[in-house]
Amino acid sequence: MDFSTVCTKLIDEKYATFEDAFADIQLIWDNCKLYNLAGSDIYKLAERMEKTSRREILKFRAQNGIQQVNNSLSNKNKRGGNTNNQASNNAGADK
Repeated sequence: MDFSTVCTKLIDEKYATFEDAFADIQLIWDNCKLYNLAGSDIYKLAERMEKTSRREILKFRAQNGIQQVNNSLSNKNKRGGNTNNQASNNAGADK
């Protein structure tokens, strides 16, 4: 995910909910930290930008009366993340 894609999706009204847009923004920070060494300048910048974006998203929610939806686990599933249930199911598949 990148800012150009997020911008295009915003302009083209491809996001069904605010949460979908917020999840894509979080994915940018997740990818920055995944593909750069911890402690590197880019990793540190991603951490700062993640903190700033979370603060601004909270402010946006408060100003617009939007409650936070705790769906970080489901977003990881959409992105191919592994949950404990998936890991245990995969482990049992070898038997």
